[in-house]
Amino acid sequence: MGKANITIRDIARHCHVSTATVSRALNHQPGVSEELRLSILRFATISGYEPNSSAQSLRSRNTNIAYLVMREGNSKDLPLHIPLLQELKLAVHMDFKIHSLSYDTDLIEDLQRLEERGPARLIIIAGPCLVSDSSRFRSLNSPLLFVLADDAPNGYPSIMSDDFEGAKTLTDAVLDHGHRSIEVITDCDVSGKANYRKRLSGYKTSLAEHDIAFDPSIVHALPVDFNDYLASAQSMVTERLLPVLQHKTSRSHPKPTAILLFSDFMTLPLIRVLWNVGIYVPENISVVSFGGWTLTQYLPVSIWTWVQSVPDISQTLLAAVSALINGQPFHDELPLPHMLRDGTHAVARAIEKTHYVVPGFLREGQSLSTLSR
Repeated sequence: MGKANITIRDIARHCHVSTATVSRALNHQPGVSEELRLSILRFATISGYEPNSSAQSLRSRNTNIAYLVMREGNSKDLPLHIPLLQELKLAVHMDFKIHSLSYDTDLIEDLQRLEERGPARLIIIAGPCLVSDSSRFRSLNSPLLFVLADDAPNGYPSIMSDDFEGAKTLTDAVLDHGHRSIEVITDCDVSGKANYRKRLSGYKTSLAEHDIAFDPSIVHALPVDFNDYLASAQSMVTERLLPVLQHKTSRSHPKPTAILLFSDFMTLPLIRVLWNVGIYVPENISVVSFGGWTLTQYLPVSIWTWVQSVPDISQTLLAAVSALINGQPFHDELPLPHMLRDGTHAVARAIEKTHYVVPGFLREGQSLSTLSR
């Protein structure tokens, strides 16, 4: 092979790396170890590699591109929308593009195809990953930021709500209203393991502080089809939970008086199923939920819920993206738009260098009755 014909593919093949990694090394971009960068540069120099000017220009434009990746159907409820993208463009001078995929599409394979178009400066993944083997994320070359992804892999920058505190506060409220038999509903991942582990931990901690033993049988992890969430959730609630509420099972536990849902997305199908069989909220059973998403506005009764503030998460995302682009750690404390009852601003906290936790707040409604003790 003549030196004049050497290409990035040749360098990648020799160094046993991807072309995206070679491109980042040659352009002194982050995401490549210093040892690997020097190895790539050394071979490129020895082989006489000379970048094509038009291709280099194209790569330069591509590296200013960032993607906001979300599953179809999430955009109307996640705090990530067109106005926010405009703010991101202005704040960090990058071209942000929305990339959506269906729930049955493999996230890793989809992102690999995205990277084939050219290296991305940053990929923001909003909502669930639905990837059972987290080591597969290492096959990606672009920097990643996870937002409200309960199943995000460890070791990557992320923004999460305070799931533990939220679930604990909700459970405290239910217990303080005299309820002692509380069923829990959540969805589960592809392996059947319940999602929202920190929310479950907050629930269990509240029970322990009230001297109530935790019973795993009251946690219903429902497998749902995310491409048809409403219909499949209704089917699962009818099959798994309704017999418990109607006391038609062999369980020896007392009939539940309250239900804690770990996601607002499950609230609508639950209440529809209950009303269809004459079980009304809160007259016959109390319901509290997690998220505060707009879909709860369509319910016949206002729900007690732990709200994940859209403006607060958006503000945190802006700060996180700016820090990552500039190679800086997250600020220890980040003031947020939401005002607390004492007149101070809520604060997002960096519990690690690149991991923000955003506080929520309890919004009271009409779905929680008070029982006599």
